[in-house]
Amino acid sequence: MKRLTSIFCMLLLVILLLTAVACNKEKPDTGNNESQTSPRDEETVEDNPNARADLPDGLNFDGATFTICSLVQEAASEEFSASLTGSLIDEAVFTRNDNLEYKFNCYIEVDETVGDTNTNTMYQKVEKLIQDGGADYHVFTTAGYKMTALAINGLLADITEMDAINLGKDYYSQGYNDALSFGESQYLVTGPMSMAYYRYMLVCLFNRTLFDQYGIDDPYAAVLDQQWTMEYVATLLEDFYSDLDGDGRDAEDLYGLYGWVGPYSSQMDGFMSACNLRVLAKDDSNTYKIDINADLFADNIDRCLRLLYNNGAYVSTDIGSNEAVMGKFASGEAGMMFYRLYVVETNDMVVLGKTGLGYGLLPIPKASETQKDYVSYVQDQCFLFGFSRTLINDSDKLQNMGLFFEAYASESYAVVRPAYYETALSSRYLGDPESVKMLDIISSNTFVDPVNVYFNTAFTFTTGDLREIWGSGENTIGSLIGGRLESGLLQQEVDALNDAYTKLLGQE
Repeated sequence: MKRLTSIFCMLLLVILLLTAVACNKEKPDTGNNESQTSPRDEETVEDNPNARADLPDGLNFDGATFTICSLVQEAASEEFSASLTGSLIDEAVFTRNDNLEYKFNCYIEVDETVGDTNTNTMYQKVEKLIQDGGADYHVFTTAGYKMTALAINGLLADITEMDAINLGKDYYSQGYNDALSFGESQYLVTGPMSMAYYRYMLVCLFNRTLFDQYGIDDPYAAVLDQQWTMEYVATLLEDFYSDLDGDGRDAEDLYGLYGWVGPYSSQMDGFMSACNLRVLAKDDSNTYKIDINADLFADNIDRCLRLLYNNGAYVSTDIGSNEAVMGKFASGEAGMMFYRLYVVETNDMVVLGKTGLGYGLLPIPKASETQKDYVSYVQDQCFLFGFSRTLINDSDKLQNMGLFFEAYASESYAVVRPAYYETALSSRYLGDPESVKMLDIISSNTFVDPVNVYFNTAFTFTTGDLREIWGSGENTIGSLIGGRLESGLLQQEVDALNDAYTKLLGQE
């Protein structure tokens, strides 16, 4: 547990700031100051009413303590507490918490566990806290697909009953709102108020130097001209190969695309959204229904496989890890890779950004030029936030939690998001004005199908099926979809999810 308002922490921050000022005085201005903001001329939070919380004047929590209880992967750690390292993001997290505590007379405690988010640890922890009567003022979060089990099993409060939470605000994801809501209720929320929302976006990274060496036209222009498609990328990579070890085509050579595929790899999870493929939608009463086009799935997966298995690509289940792909790319032996955005924060990628090689950022290719927009996917490890169902037994506590979280979300969007997205990502980690434009395109249009929100919780047809296809190279989607539709399995799963929420709402 960390209480961030101690005098000791304040003194440490002052010392760090004074040290930074002293160091800056000794160094000439090189124009590469890591604290500079993005060159984008965009509307600030102060100018945008929909980016600010509508809270009552004089809001005072009378010294209440709110606990953020999280289970996170290392790549997404320390989003909620500051360790006073002096980094821009760490300072922003500290400032956000400090602002909330002093402005609203409350305390923020952080109970963060860095570990395996693919377990039922958070579910068990929430259950125990509820049984012990200590869950009321807790914000719970972990990998989104694990949080959904808490929702459909009745452990969480209905967010729409919290008057202060305005789900239409910019700091909440409307795509996730649509996937998570049921009828007039909703039990989980996320959005750009969380760094994890960006860290778990699937993106395409390319080596600028290798692209130049192989005479590949400006990929940024292709994106802006709406030409960045699966077929376009497959074609440009055809001749992108070099036998580095002299013993024929193998994993040790240089390729235009290098990727880990198979049941345990998330690297191609963004392809489904990028190709505008849908499994579920909502009916007029905002309940789930099947909305799948099997022919479109088959055609677009063919396009994806053409990209993955062209002559200039090497994808394999044998690569075995995300780190192996990142190492290949960072060493300058791969022209492209698909990865979650947090990879740009790793040391190897930061070092690469400072070398003569350099890299750029692109959206995942769309299916074809007839597809209107590039569509991004925020992968199922993205944090979803929920609150204890015990709050419905105490109206004052329920409303206080809503007020606190709305303040937290708004302050995160105003303070932490700029430090991470506009300064660290855009100016420091990427260091490329064109990639900044691409980052805006990627983050401006995201979609998540409900089957991938309820991954392994309610549905068996998810990105997991597509992972098998990416690994095998065989387009078996027709039989997979057909089998689930003809057997009625997908309809049964939809009905079960609708019934679970209907029953839950009937108990309130």
